[in-house]
Amino acid sequence: MHSLSKDIIHAVKQGDRKAFEIFYNTYSSFVYQVAYKILRDPYLAEEVVQETFVNLWVNKEYIDQSKEITSFIFVIAKRICLNNLRKLKYANTYLTQVSVQHINDVQEKIEYSEFEKSMISKVALLPKQQRIAFELSRFEGFTHQQIADKMGVSPHTVKNHIAQALAYLRKSFRTTKYEIPLLIIFFLFN
Repeated sequence: MHSLSKDIIHAVKQGDRKAFEIFYNTYSSFVYQVAYKILRDPYLAEEVVQETFVNLWVNKEYIDQSKEITSFIFVIAKRICLNNLRKLKYANTYLTQVSVQHINDVQEKIEYSEFEKSMISKVALLPKQQRIAFELSRFEGFTHQQIADKMGVSPHTVKNHIAQALAYLRKSFRTTKYEIPLLIIFFLFN
């Protein structure tokens, strides 16, 4: 990985999308490597890459040009990885305690059924390309490359569709009682 010039980083801070594309192409594999070493999951590592660069774009004015940019990127990626690990640990604990196939409590069955219906209806509201990419990824277990081949787009476009779908669904379910099943859909069934 080579380092970018201060001019490119300055252009990113000013909101230059072309400069940001160069920035992304230069550092995305570095972020992926960091994420994969921590999470040991290629799909989650790809998600961390997307989230890291979305975070960098949204907070571009805080990039300190006087410091090494890889350190700044590393801190953001590591924080996102640790947050994912916490969510995964929480979801795994839930799965250990409650197996969906052996739910004894009628109320839990009803709530889970309501969640499924709600998830299906929310996914149906997604724009067509996002919906297709999300369903193929989460419900059918396709890789980003397989989805890209099926949809006739690049794997990068697939990643973007899925990231946008996840952001919409997270926002839709954020204040509901379906937080735990939602974590399972996002992080375990991929």
